[in-house]
Amino acid sequence: MHESSLPKGSPPTSHAVGTPFHIRPPADPSSDEPLRSERPLTTVRSPPVKHVAEPSGYFRLKPLVDRSITAALMVCALPLMCIVAVAVLVCDGRPVFFRQVRVGRHGRHFRIWKFRTMQHNAERQTGAVWSCVTDPRVTRLGRWLRCSHLDELPQFLNVLSGDMNLVGPRPERPEFVRQLASDIPDYLQRTQVRPGITGQAQLRLGYDESVANIPRKVACDLDYIRTAGFLRDCGILVSTLPHIAQQLYRRWTDDRRRSASDQATSLLNQTAAAGDMTHRRDGTSSRTDSRHGAHTRHDD
Repeated sequence: MHESSLPKGSPPTSHAVGTPFHIRPPADPSSDEPLRSERPLTTVRSPPVKHVAEPSGYFRLKPLVDRSITAALMVCALPLMCIVAVAVLVCDGRPVFFRQVRVGRHGRHFRIWKFRTMQHNAERQTGAVWSCVTDPRVTRLGRWLRCSHLDELPQFLNVLSGDMNLVGPRPERPEFVRQLASDIPDYLQRTQVRPGITGQAQLRLGYDESVANIPRKVACDLDYIRTAGFLRDCGILVSTLPHIAQQLYRRWTDDRRRSASDQATSLLNQTAAAGDMTHRRDGTSSRTDSRHGAHTRHDD
């Protein structure tokens, strides 16, 4: 699709490859200000690509299917969401939820819902930065919520509101989309469809921690966009649970290994400290004996 084939007055969509792609500057995620269409636009020009990924015909029916499944899952997940909300409130305080602006289908902005896993106002000093497994801004409870993906349960609300699907490419932040769209020719093709809570790329390649692994995830997302179907979505949803269990097991073993290492280091430090104290006592005793001997010889 070329820019001339788009409706007059509308911004070019993500699959208008090689044409300017409009990204709205993010609003304050903590604000209740709506994401108005009047907000000024920033133009990002995507490098031209040779092949356009045409979305599967299943995407015409997919929103209805995903909303129906999500409504059923929401009923089952509601008690668990209440438990997680109380845990966040008790361990980390308010706010319980975290909202952040993401880029959705055709570059439209929406606010994603999550349970808060980082310190409050974590980006006040740093701005938008990539998060990693060892990110010090993540709370102790937040590490487990991220590992289990329980922090993403509120995104069921985004699916029900029509901003997301259950399965699809992960939505990215506008600050990163500008950079990635300029560097990776195929990147904007991901926004031909609604983003998802889980997806093929997330299961295979995990969290985004840097730009280095993005091209592989883009290729994975485009493959899904071309071949999506009901059975494939069911397979991805079923595979998500073992994936989460595996992540939790890895986290548990890593914590045990780290705890054992910390204990060994602490024991070594205590042993070294005890040795130093013994050495000091021996040295002090030797000096005392030496002075006592000298006084004895003087008396003689």
